[in-house]
This record gives sequence, structure tokens and C-alpha cells, in this order.
Amino acid sequence: MLMKQNSRFLSFLVGVFILFKSAASYAVFEYKSFQENHAWGVQASHSALGPLSDGLEMPEPKPGGNLVQVLNTGGGTMTMHMNSFAQELVAQAKTFKKPIVEIGPAFGVATIPLLEASTVPVIADDRSAENLLVLKNRTPEQYRDRLYLNTAQFPEEIDLEPNSVSAVLICRVFHFLKGDVIDQGLEKVYNWLEDGGLLVVTTASPFQSTVIPFMDDYQNNKRNHLRWPGHDYNYGNRSQMPNIDPFLHVMEIGTLSKAMEEAGFEIVKAEYLDQGEVMPTLKLDGRETTAIIARKGGKLYSESK
Repeated sequence: MLMKQNSRFLSFLVGVFILFKSAASYAVFEYKSFQENHAWGVQASHSALGPLSDGLEMPEPKPGGNLVQVLNTGGGTMTMHMNSFAQELVAQAKTFKKPIVEIGPAFGVATIPLLEASTVPVIADDRSAENLLVLKNRTPEQYRDRLYLNTAQFPEEIDLEPNSVSAVLICRVFHFLKGDVIDQGLEKVYNWLEDGGLLVVTTASPFQSTVIPFMDDYQNNKRNHLRWPGHDYNYGNRSQMPNIDPFLHVMEIGTLSKAMEEAGFEIVKAEYLDQGEVMPTLKLDGRETTAIIARKGGKLYSESK
């Protein structure tokens, strides 16, 4: 086992290609082979990460202070504001007995509070190693032993043991995924969660000002009973934004909750969140974000205490 771990570690070091930072760019490198035979990823306290993360910082927030551009191409921005559904998960984190998984944490607006509120490992899965190294630098040192960094693509590449985690948080990720990929992801997450475990998802709703040009097509897709009516392959407004994929997949509560229920989940809470203050350019009517808390059978942690 040790030889296998050392071999993987050496493979990572050989596979690291660094383009030295300039005033406008950050290091770019290949990170996926460095998992040390651990499905959770790389422990943030690992000494080898020090030289790789040295000097990496979170970019300055955009005007208004609510959004920060992430470092990976196509990833868009991270909100500096933790939404109320993520806050509810943080409030319950102290009761969890198994690891927490966050998909798409970027620089850790929810990850760090989850570490602070819990006593269990937190697995941060983001396709950008640069984002994760910034997250590592932002995480207080006393929590890094419990933080695992993973660059496996969700859901295709990441595999965890059945019934091995207490909660999964997925904020602002599903709108980058096609419907069949979301179905695959929900099936995997359901398998990972222990009985009573929680899934919290927030994603883009169709009720955004920038989606108005797509609404005729969206309503037509609904009339035709498409399972995922919110696919939009020509979201022109996004194509004018830097560092973001023009593909956008918007979904109402009914669409996403149905997919969750078909995957086996019970819906605990579902609401639309007002994102007007966080992202003014999206403001429409206070329903800009779809948010759902679901569970895998059993009792909620708060109910069992």
C-alpha cells in the first residue's frame, strides 16, 4: 500500500507543470493523479501542497463586493454570500457523524463554516485545482487535517463508498450540467448518503432577467413535457461574460424535486431565493434561485436529537 501511495505521489509531482505567476495570471497545473489512493482526495495539511499553493490568493471581489471570479475556465463566479439553505446545513453540521461533501466549493464560502461547525472530514470537490489551493490557503490551519481536496469531475469521476457521508452540498453547479448528468449525480449522491443524510442544492431558476429571451422556448418545452425543459444552448448573455460557458440549464422547483424524488429522495424544503442583492443583473421577481433540501429516508439529524 505504501509503495502504491508513493508511486501515486511521485506521479503527481512528475505531472505538475507550473506556469509561473504574473500580475494577471495564476499557476496552472495537472492535479488529478495526486489522490494518494484515497477516494476523499488530498488532505489539505499535506506538506507537498505548500509550494504549490504559495502565493495563491482569492481574486478581489467584483464591484459591489458580492461576486468573485473563479480561476477555472467556464466556472463563472463565486458569491461571497452564503445562501440561507447552506446556512441551514452549517447549523446542523455539529450533529453529523460522517463526512460532509461539497461539490463546487470554489474558494470555500460554505466549506470553511462547515469545517468550523463540525468535527468530521469535509470533502471539497472542484474541477479546478487552483480554486482548491486557494481554499486551502484560506482555511485556518487547525481545520486543514479535516479538509480533503478532490479534483474529480462530478459526477463521472468521483466515487465514494455507499452510506459513507452525512451530507452533500451542491450550490450553483447543476445549471452547468445537462439533465442526464444531473440524474447520474443524484443517483450517486443518494448512494453515498447514510440513512437520514441530507442533500442541499441551489441552482439557477428560469426566473432571471437574463433568461427572458429564452422563456418562449422554455414554455414550449414544458408544453411538450420535456423532462428537463430548461436546457438553453444559446444563452447569448452569458457568451458575453468572461470565464463562463454559454450553456445554461435553468430549472423550477417542480422539475428538480421530481428528479430528486425519482432518485429516492424525500423533499424536506423547497423555495425560491431572492438573489437580487447578490447578483443584481439577474434580478427579476425574487425567485432567481431554486433551492431544495432533501434527505435519504430516515429521520433528519435535528429530529433525532
